[in-house]
Amino acid sequence: DDVASVAVAPLIDKVDQATAPSLSLSALFADNDPIFESTQANDLVRELHERAVKKDPGLWASRLSLALGVAEKKGAAEGVPLLEHLAVEFPGVPDVLMALARVYGELGWTVEHSRTIKKLVAQFPDDLGALHAAVDVYDAEGDARTVDALLGRIKQQDRDDEVVLTRALAREDYTTAVAELERLAKLHPDRKELA
Repeated sequence: DDVASVAVAPLIDKVDQATAPSLSLSALFADNDPIFESTQANDLVRELHERAVKKDPGLWASRLSLALGVAEKKGAAEGVPLLEHLAVEFPGVPDVLMALARVYGELGWTVEHSRTIKKLVAQFPDDLGALHAAVDVYDAEGDARTVDALLGRIKQQDRDDEVVLTRALAREDYTTAVAELERLAKLHPDRKELA
């Protein structure tokens, strides 16, 4: 992070002249920069995102960060309208719908959460985050057939994904867990923890 901050510093030395993308990128680096205390970093990140959005309102990542900041500071319910607006404005960005679903989940709004996750996986059928979230939603609804289909899609995209193993262990289905460990061990004979 320090190297990234140093690399971006010349791009934003004169903040008023910095481009919107460089401000947005700097905000990402500043968020994890150990040189800043937590509150300093949060204030700097917010300021950089605000400046970036002022220069280019089409920067969805900066706008999403600001909306999540509102949800964090003022309460999740206050962030919902902002996130819903972003979901309409940026329908091609899965991160926006995922953030909205997460906030719905934090609020305990099960219907909205479920609807948003289903929309997310329908719009972005190859997004691993959407697939994982959909597994949880359909599993909670007891739709085993859809869960199995989603798990198959996850394994097609990422054969190293351990979702089947994790689910088997959570259900205490040790037969499936052992079979999955054996499958993973064949894929990765170098990983001794799988042997």
